[in-house]
Amino acid sequence: MKILIAYYSKTGVTKRLAEKLSSKLGAEIEVLIDKKKRSGILGWIFGGRDGMKKNPTEIGKIKHDPSKYDVVIVGGPLWGFNSVAPAARTFLTQNIDKIRKVAFFMTRGGAKPSTAALLDLKDVSSGKALDDTLDLRESELDSDISREKIEIFAKVIEKIK
Repeated sequence: MKILIAYYSKTGVTKRLAEKLSSKLGAEIEVLIDKKKRSGILGWIFGGRDGMKKNPTEIGKIKHDPSKYDVVIVGGPLWGFNSVAPAARTFLTQNIDKIRKVAFFMTRGGAKPSTAALLDLKDVSSGKALDDTLDLRESELDSDISREKIEIFAKVIEKIK
């Protein structure tokens, strides 16, 4: 089975999780590049606003064709309290017609998970989304909790035929 992990990471936390998943699943990685300036306090503010409003962003040219994979796993950080980073959402909306099955993962700094963000991605996925998702706090990333959650998520992905 061929798996692609497409993710956006501003601080490197989501990148670390994507790499752990890739290692576990033998997946290829597509790094999503947001062409908007997202650095500094204004980048943080406007990024959160764009996330909450579900505004698309311009992303860099992707290297992998999503139609060549059995499963595409899309990930990004939680922004604006209830949405995934715009680059991840943009990738999904631009490529959903090429994707067979899709799953999602999200990283967050805060204690409260956002089911709204994951439900939004499922809505965009046109019925191609798996029910299981992976949601990790930054502080959990190197813990036993994360290893268990990654293991459970990976088993769901590996069962897809």
